[in-house]
Amino acid sequence: MANFFKELKRRNVIKATIAYLVVAWIIIQVAQAVLPTFGAPAWAIQLIIIILAIGLPIWVIISWIYDITPEGIAKTTKDPEKQLIKEIANKRLNAFLIVSLSLAVLVMGLKLSNVFSASSNDPYSIAVMPFVNMSDDADQEYFSDGLSEELINQLALNQQLKVIGRTSSFSFKGKNEDLREIGRKLGASFLVEGSVRKSGNVLRITAQLINAADGYHLFSKTFDRELKDIFAIQDEIAQAILDAVKIELLASEKEVVFKRYTENIEAYQLYLKARFHVNKFTPNGFLKAIEFFDAAIDIDPSYAIAYAGKSFCYMNLRDFNWMPSDKSLPKGLKAAEMSIQLDDKIAESHLAVGRILLHYDWNIKEATISFNKAIAINPSCAECYVQLSLCSVFSGNNSEAIKFANIAENLDPLSLLNLTYISLFLMCTEDYPTLLKLGKKIIELEPNYFAGHYILAQSNVGLNRYEEALREIQVAVNLNKDLLTLGALGSIYALGGDKSKALSVIEEMKGFEGAETTGAMQIAPVYLYMGDFDTAYRYYDSAIENRGGAALFMKCHLNISSEFKEDLRSKELIEKMNVIY
Repeated sequence: MANFFKELKRRNVIKATIAYLVVAWIIIQVAQAVLPTFGAPAWAIQLIIIILAIGLPIWVIISWIYDITPEGIAKTTKDPEKQLIKEIANKRLNAFLIVSLSLAVLVMGLKLSNVFSASSNDPYSIAVMPFVNMSDDADQEYFSDGLSEELINQLALNQQLKVIGRTSSFSFKGKNEDLREIGRKLGASFLVEGSVRKSGNVLRITAQLINAADGYHLFSKTFDRELKDIFAIQDEIAQAILDAVKIELLASEKEVVFKRYTENIEAYQLYLKARFHVNKFTPNGFLKAIEFFDAAIDIDPSYAIAYAGKSFCYMNLRDFNWMPSDKSLPKGLKAAEMSIQLDDKIAESHLAVGRILLHYDWNIKEATISFNKAIAINPSCAECYVQLSLCSVFSGNNSEAIKFANIAENLDPLSLLNLTYISLFLMCTEDYPTLLKLGKKIIELEPNYFAGHYILAQSNVGLNRYEEALREIQVAVNLNKDLLTLGALGSIYALGGDKSKALSVIEEMKGFEGAETTGAMQIAPVYLYMGDFDTAYRYYDSAIENRGGAALFMKCHLNISSEFKEDLRSKELIEKMNVIY
């Protein structure tokens, strides 16, 4: 055995193997840093590792048989006359080994300093994945989801971080996907994942921060505490993440990031339950969420963020025609007012007020101010940018609208709701080819989400492809039959010249509660495209009178009917709206 190792040394096999391993390690580190930047799939790095692993035994065999000499590659020999050449080759190998090790040290230093993880000119980007519910009770999922969402909201308040939106992060819930691939899809440098076990008042929470480029764990920590310590645990996790990515907070920044919205644990748990139902984004989900928001407010009447959530529920119930305006609007207005009165230092309060200013008061100028105030507090608020995009398009500033829409999509790239909102400004700007691509993207993300098919239908209408439009809108109606999808179906029949079917759809729409008031904006265009301008005018006028949430999109309807666009009644409707720009 001793002779064997002596022979390995004489043939420079050991040095050659060490040199190969060092160079291979450098190649892997550089690949992990560079390939994700170019959108390379995770298997590309795996392929490089496999090739290098296969190459190792081949390299060992070659180094046993051959030497690299000044005269080129030659077989290893014991000939004394070749000894000088052997020594020169040995010195060259030593020099190569020293250079390789020096490069390895440099790469390790860059890796530890996070140079490979994020550009110094851009904010760090981080995605908080849904924490896994490890509790015996499946009903405790609201708590693990809520903890993840609260951590997202907390980190988003830091000006130096770009935090990926909840919807996009949660789209990977329950999927065993490669972390590097998740990071690439979300555009995140870092990922946070963890688990929660809750039994009564006892908690075990595990949190890990991972470099998305290479899957390297920057920290992992387990907290065994009581429920009363939940706020302190959240703060510790957030601080550990900021420390790991080397972000230092000023005293004023700490006050914002570690702000507590309530000190009452029971109210906080009710708030998490409410958010759990809000995120279902269904009529029943909103109604259930309102019950929990109210319960939380009963315990802590100063819970401003709960009022903001309550306002969000009522305004969506109204805007999507899931609850008559006279039942939803007053409560939505009051909740938003309470939120801003109780705390004007949280983004959610300004967002709630901004929604009402835009979609009810039609005061684009003041709504823009509110959304910008929210962004100043929470720079990762994707919905704020979506709303700013709508403000811009209603003001006729399409370039600004595109800019804000791109920011929103970058912050929450897989959010079906935000992508749906972005489609609205594309309809108004009549960018139908882009709208078509967006509809296909939404369907690819979630084939059973009605809005993707609704958007494809609208884009095909704009491209005068009525058969394709009819096919897609019928899918949307089957998935979600409401005034919005039925109105689009009736409009397509009308544009295609089938008045009898269009009228049949109108009769069905009139059977919905609130159709003559909050649903007027969906019925009006069907009459408009049939050429019944008198009836269309009457419904549009009703939509204005009842402050219909979709009335701001009236110009989009009128653009399709060039004949009515030139009608004096059309101009009269726009003037009646009295939109404040």
